[in-house]
Amino acid sequence: MKTRIALLVVMLGVTMVGESVAQSVRVKANIPFDFVVNGSTLPAGAYTIQSYGVADGKTLRVGNVDTHQGTLVNSLDMSSLSASASTKLVFHRYGNRYFLSQVWIQGEENGREFPKSHREAELARDYRSTYQEVDLVAAVQ
Repeated sequence: MKTRIALLVVMLGVTMVGESVAQSVRVKANIPFDFVVNGSTLPAGAYTIQSYGVADGKTLRVGNVDTHQGTLVNSLDMSSLSASASTKLVFHRYGNRYFLSQVWIQGEENGREFPKSHREAELARDYRSTYQEVDLVAAVQ
């Protein structure tokens, strides 16, 4: 009986470690347009997006490689029925404004999503007929 309990505890520990590692994010992308994330407008350029701080992977740092300008963003868990075919950033486009919306890692069924800001919600209403979702291929670091 003690052996079964010890084995169960070890199995749970391995599962929990695996989940926290799987939620870690570290990608790099060249973004060819200015974009908004967490209320901050960031200029076009090379960016890294990586988990920041606590092990749950929910806080991400979006930072420009050259200028070191960036912002911290709390993200939400999201999942898909199938694994992502590529590592990518998903932007919502309204007119000439881009909002970073999601981060996906190739081979993973779980991704990260950024909450929609008030400004994005306003633009979504105004540009309902011309809304576009833009996928930008990124690289895992």
